[in-house]
Amino acid sequence: MANLIRGAKCGNEWSPNDLDAYSIRVKYVDEEEFFGKKVDDTSTNINKNFLEYDFSSGKELPPDSEELLAYLDMASSGLECKVDEYAKELLKSMEYRKEGRIISIRHILKFFTCGTFSTAQTDVCIFRTSTGLLLLLQEDKRLISTKDPEAQVIAEAIAAFQENNKIRIANYKEQLDKMLIPCITMVGTFPRFYLVPITKELNRNIMHGTFPENETIVLCHIPRVPRRVSDGMKPIENRKKILQCFEVFKKFVDELERELL
Repeated sequence: MANLIRGAKCGNEWSPNDLDAYSIRVKYVDEEEFFGKKVDDTSTNINKNFLEYDFSSGKELPPDSEELLAYLDMASSGLECKVDEYAKELLKSMEYRKEGRIISIRHILKFFTCGTFSTAQTDVCIFRTSTGLLLLLQEDKRLISTKDPEAQVIAEAIAAFQENNKIRIANYKEQLDKMLIPCITMVGTFPRFYLVPITKELNRNIMHGTFPENETIVLCHIPRVPRRVSDGMKPIENRKKILQCFEVFKKFVDELERELL
């Protein structure tokens, strides 16, 4: 792996080869290892009608959750703009947006690799202007592109580490040596959850284009749903499980926010 080519490129061009080039490995784990507990007993504050609406019933969408259900229905087609809109509205409904937080679509970050500035663009992200990025979400576009969302979102996490430390410098605070960046990739309306540990050492290797001495392990959890993964969140059974994962995942966003304050 040390002999792989490492060159300057924008985050949205990253591939699995770039992860290998910087000794970054994704480890897929069950919910207990990822969240620290099973999520089956987790309750959410999301609208009950959204949680229980059956698309196969043919009934009209309940008025108090009509908009979010309509976004879910449209996003199930896999259209990029609809998936992004749905992801943003879902995060709002799940109360990821708190005072001082902004949920943004198409947020562009500066990304310094191999001695050159480029960019990394998120599909959806949560940030605070005073502290930086708290959550990154990347859609899987492989139906229309060969780009790998997993590699892309990890590159965005590295860019977020750089950006967050720049904000700290501007606010006369010490840079952090490490950050655990929560990330999500979406295949239609089906999510995968990631915890990306970025360290000062890894960032230095990426900035200079050198091979790290230590391997970086990124944890990933793919929810185990009762129905087909390709059905996403449309079946009620899948929706409940995925929403429970979203609920527990909030703690990692809150923890990063506390570290950055």
